[in-house]
Amino acid sequence: NSGINLSESGSNSIVISTQANTPQNLEMLITPVANEYGSITMTATITDDFGNSNQFSFIIHCYIPIIETELNDPDGYQNHLFGTSVSVDGNLVAIGSRGYTDMNGNQVGAVHFYQGNTKDNLFALLNSNTQTLMGYDVTISKDDAVAISASSSKYIYAY
Repeated sequence: NSGINLSESGSNSIVISTQANTPQNLEMLITPVANEYGSITMTATITDDFGNSNQFSFIIHCYIPIIETELNDPDGYQNHLFGTSVSVDGNLVAIGSRGYTDMNGNQVGAVHFYQGNTKDNLFALLNSNTQTLMGYDVTISKDDAVAISASSSKYIYAY
């Protein structure tokens, strides 16, 4: 353990003395900490006995660890084809479910909206007389506009 504190900003150093042509192995293990990320610049200065020196810099990027989240069909029906299409913009997730059935048993399709991993809304053409299969493809733009296509319809729905 080097005792180097990477929290917040600051300067830390380790001094190692060695002789010429003697390799040194320097290892650094960075353990991600929640809400602490960014870039670390490591600079190695090599100085000989005569005062001549060279500097080498390395930039290490520390990213937020990826946390797996599993979203399941909220209705629990495998035939709804939940996950036919998926679109993500920031924290907004739209998941197509082209096999979703309405109150009359028509296979109209739907799109489930989530904020992160919390269900926010369901969009479907309820009481439709046709089998539109909405949710075949879903796209979210940067301004949260949504375009939804239906596999058995000649329409694209934009919101």
